[in-house]
Amino acid sequence: MAAHLGFLTVTAVFLWRAALPPAVLAIGLPAVVVVTLLQLHHSLPRPPGVRPRHAGWTLPLQFVLILVPLFLPDRPYPQLIGFAAGSLLILWTRWAAFPAVGAMLLATAATMALRGVPPADNLYWTLNALAIAVMFHGLALHTDMVTQVRQARLSLAGIALARERRRISRDVHDLLGYSLSAIVVKGELAVHVPERAAEQLADITRIAERALTDLAAVPGDSGHALSLGTELASAREVLSAAGATVHADPFVELPGEIDALLATVLREAVTNVLRHSRARHCRIELTRQNATARLRITNDGVGEATAPPGQGLTNLAQRVTALGGTLRTARVPGGYELLVLQPTGLGRDPDGVKTVARV
Repeated sequence: MAAHLGFLTVTAVFLWRAALPPAVLAIGLPAVVVVTLLQLHHSLPRPPGVRPRHAGWTLPLQFVLILVPLFLPDRPYPQLIGFAAGSLLILWTRWAAFPAVGAMLLATAATMALRGVPPADNLYWTLNALAIAVMFHGLALHTDMVTQVRQARLSLAGIALARERRRISRDVHDLLGYSLSAIVVKGELAVHVPERAAEQLADITRIAERALTDLAAVPGDSGHALSLGTELASAREVLSAAGATVHADPFVELPGEIDALLATVLREAVTNVLRHSRARHCRIELTRQNATARLRITNDGVGEATAPPGQGLTNLAQRVTALGGTLRTARVPGGYELLVLQPTGLGRDPDGVKTVARV
């Protein structure tokens, strides 16, 4: 808009200082103002492929008005030709606009030559009109680029927001589902075994406090991460409370990111056992061979494989895949199996195969 206002001011001053008759000024000045406003209308930002409103008559009107200063008595003023040429470059495709602009400039130069304009002045005004057309076209392109960048930033922000919402939803499901299931198991045990109610209520309080800690980790800036050792101990306790046979062996540590990932897998697997099966035996095996950790969780319950994977398993598959691993679930003789193969980034074990944990 500043460029349009500047050119409007320069043109008005030129016409005023040309000492033209009042009648000519009364026609020329309004024509210059309208041409400038039309140029501004054609240059305003808009979505790609969308033409300005009423371009079917605003563009022809602009072409008619630019001829007024060109045929002023004694002193033609061809600068406004650049406005119309700029509109063509903005509104038409390049293959149509370039020849049209070239023809306009040649016609302008020929008109000024017939009106006796010296060759040097003729060349100056013709190039001046070309420069104005290119400038307005460049300004329009720049404005469109700024608009597209702004829209792209808004789109990226929307994508980031959607991803963050999915992450929070996934984390809430994965982190709190286990705690709520454990609370249900402990609560049922407190109801059915009154003599152990105080013990179970204490466990429920501890699990709820842990759930609050897990919830604080959902934003991702608390530094809290799941621990495989903690989850193994918790799985042993909760599965035992639910009536499943559990055994545990010592285990060695894995890299922090892999440890937290497998802890999340273990938590969701135990949650599914509590929710969807009546398992009496659950086995958790974690081994590392060379640079791959292998987590295998089996139980003799029923129901997991009869329904499509739920949100929890979908979340786990996404987490494991993001770190280059694979997750598979399947029916096996006597029960159900969840298997994770996860690269650890560690070197080859000197002993070949190392048992990390077995529950």
